[in-house]
Amino acid sequence: MYEDAPRYRGPFVVLSPDGLGFTVSVEPPMPDGLDRTRTYTTKDAAWGYARDLWCEHRLPFRDETDGNTGAASNNRRKEPAE
Repeated sequence: MYEDAPRYRGPFVVLSPDGLGFTVSVEPPMPDGLDRTRTYTTKDAAWGYARDLWCEHRLPFRDETDGNTGAASNNRRKEPAE
């Protein structure tokens, strides 16, 4: 459906697991060069900061704490053989 559309190549707000906490960053960094990376002990706090970033800068969001991130489409449940 969107095969002809160009892929987005700009910065994303990224939420990723980091040891016992969660890190929010902008990857790749925005042109202003400011480091917006923050680490939080709870996912709720990290999510709130990520939301502030994507709303303020109108950036797409990538949640790397979701186990399905980057999953290939061939990982779907297969029908049982007859």
